[in-house]
Amino acid sequence: MILNIRRPDDFHVHLRDGEMLRKVVNHTSKHFERALVMPNVPPIDTGPQASDLRNRISKCSEFEFQPLMTIRLTERTTPATIHEAKEHGVVAAKVYPQGVTTGSHGGVTVEQLRGLGDTFAAMEQSGMVLCWHGELPGPGWLTAEQRMLPEMHRVVDGFPKLRQVMEHISTREGVEWVRSCPDTVAGTITVHHLYLTLDDLGGRGRWGGGGQLHPHYFYSPIAKFDEDREILLRAALEPTGKFFLGTDSAPHPTAAKFNVDAGCCAAGVFSSPVAMAALASRFDAEEALDRLEDFTSVNGAKFYGLPLNEGRMELAREPWVVPRMIEGMTPFLAGEELPWRVL
Repeated sequence: MILNIRRPDDFHVHLRDGEMLRKVVNHTSKHFERALVMPNVPPIDTGPQASDLRNRISKCSEFEFQPLMTIRLTERTTPATIHEAKEHGVVAAKVYPQGVTTGSHGGVTVEQLRGLGDTFAAMEQSGMVLCWHGELPGPGWLTAEQRMLPEMHRVVDGFPKLRQVMEHISTREGVEWVRSCPDTVAGTITVHHLYLTLDDLGGRGRWGGGGQLHPHYFYSPIAKFDEDREILLRAALEPTGKFFLGTDSAPHPTAAKFNVDAGCCAAGVFSSPVAMAALASRFDAEEALDRLEDFTSVNGAKFYGLPLNEGRMELAREPWVVPRMIEGMTPFLAGEELPWRVL
């Protein structure tokens, strides 16, 4: 069986910089027409910085590809910063609460977030989208997403025309919150949150057997429970248009994912090379292949006010095995056989 869909977009990806950028950019540009590039590594806080990174991305990509640029919101972000970024083609600004993920040390505290009213107003006026890493800092890792919802809702209520995206939703409560918000609020869902639960990370699930911790399934926000995964899948399949793909592909060298000497493990899943094949396999298992194009190629573009891609992608129901290593990095579902692949 061959599935032909509109060429997809990825509304949340980490492309890094330097040598890592050269290694990973084509795994995104090969499969996606456009991608929203996250601003945490390297830190991108201004329009000129975003333009410079866009140029480096374009020089590294071998495929026709449009990087959509973002900046970080920090305590130093002003309305002037927003208007300058808009002139440089920046489409979104990202809230990183301090200490919740890789590269968030320059993010904002809750108190600083509440002081950004003028900046949110400038974003509302300019049409720039506000993206959230929706986790509250501090103790309570598994409930960080739920505890961030009131802070996000404060901005939704205060700036009703500001388009906002809750990124990489991981919980039932996050899905229900997006559903309850007006049409100015949407949510992205990753591939790995549609596959994994805490059991997989802990080596006791379908995708992480053996009873040992699986470092390549460690990311932020962390996988939750079976119920959360099921609710996320229902959201990805629903026809409301409020949910769309953001892979949150965040590559690290394999040595950084399993750093014995440092006694730590970097957060992030390298899913770009396998994302569309994994999604087709997941949607097919739900007898919902007819919903794949909307989730990957339509909903996000409409929310961001972008024209739909004219290019096409073909996928085949043809088993293949995900490579165990790609240029020194371990991809998502490494070594697993998937029933679908991208042609």
